[in-house]
Amino acid sequence: MLAFSLFKLVLALHSKTSTCCLTLEVMLPGYKASHVQPAKIFNPSASSTFSNHSCIIPSGESNYIIKYRDHSYSKGYYGCDTITMSRTQVYPNFRFGCGQNPNKKFSGASGVLGLTSDGDAVKMFGKIFCYCLSTKEHSYGYLHLERDAQSKCKTDKSIRLLAKTYYYVNLIGISVAQMRLEISSSFPSNPSTIIDSGTIITRLPSSIYTQLRSAFNKSMSQYPPAKAVELLDTCYNLKEYKNPTIPQVVLHFENSNDIRLDTDTVLYKGDIDTVFCLAFAAKEKQSDLNIIGSHQQRKLNILYDLQNGKLGFGMGNCNH
Repeated sequence: MLAFSLFKLVLALHSKTSTCCLTLEVMLPGYKASHVQPAKIFNPSASSTFSNHSCIIPSGESNYIIKYRDHSYSKGYYGCDTITMSRTQVYPNFRFGCGQNPNKKFSGASGVLGLTSDGDAVKMFGKIFCYCLSTKEHSYGYLHLERDAQSKCKTDKSIRLLAKTYYYVNLIGISVAQMRLEISSSFPSNPSTIIDSGTIITRLPSSIYTQLRSAFNKSMSQYPPAKAVELLDTCYNLKEYKNPTIPQVVLHFENSNDIRLDTDTVLYKGDIDTVFCLAFAAKEKQSDLNIIGSHQQRKLNILYDLQNGKLGFGMGNCNH
């Protein structure tokens, strides 16, 4: 039996290469290597309900491989087991992949739970789930499924959700320090923005990001700049400042649904504890999708109601 309370998991909302629900030995995005604890390894022989063939479709397909856009991967063999989320949430014949040799990016966590709109897990869990991602390194947040998602995840905003290969939303603008930047949208005929837990930093059109960076820099002009940290090119040294004033950033969705981001999700800590960077970046190509990444989702209850095509937002309680 698989009990999720025993594992540290990564949520993956999209996977083009596999419908595998759970792969073991993967790393939680945002955790630095120095803080990673050894992964807990699933031992099939310790489970009386484990099988390596009973729920495999097509029959005889025993191996899997998952590849992600950052070139990380996991491969191994399929297994079937009873998965237990709580006393009342028990799911028999749950198909998952047991990772044998994931690459180095997949170390320190025990699994990745794939929640694609057409994946095995979402269908099994009733097409409704909610999560809250913590901003604290040693806090795990929470994931609720089915009725628990509706009763335990309080939300006060609801937007349309178009679930195809990805989870599309209609992001129409973004504001920084009360300066609003419009993002063109032809949703749902040609949607261009997705919400994704597997991408850490939010990606925007280069023209929008340039204006966002300029407005943010203007509001942060009293703080000394610092060197860029990889793709994050707008950084500050806040060593001498205990309570810096961070400009408000707001995501604007259709029907006046505005999400005000917590300051912890606007900045991203660099390689040095005193360096913080604007946690947004420009898309590499204009044709690429806009992405609302996991860093901006932190501290929020995010409720996926696939049956009704809605995505709910509210303040979460996952930072304890």
